[in-house]
Amino acid sequence: MSAKRNYTLRYMKDGRELSRFQTRSIRRFGHRIQAVDFPDATYSAYLRVYYGTGLGNNNKVEQFYNDGTYSDKQKLLQAYKAFCEGE
Repeated sequence: MSAKRNYTLRYMKDGRELSRFQTRSIRRFGHRIQAVDFPDATYSAYLRVYYGTGLGNNNKVEQFYNDGTYSDKQKLLQAYKAFCEGE
């Protein structure tokens, strides 16, 4: 697997992407994710943490990542902490 993770955050309203942020710095990404705001139910955020490629259970090269779409800040921060555990 690769040594550095890749972090992606997409901020959306009604399914349309308003902004996208991608970095390899966990510190920079942590500050950006703290700034996400959900003024009403039409806003959501897509979070993806890419860990790299490696051999999967079937001895094939696979991509390893966690992702999800969240509509409130508390769930987004919980997922961020879970995805970045160990770093």
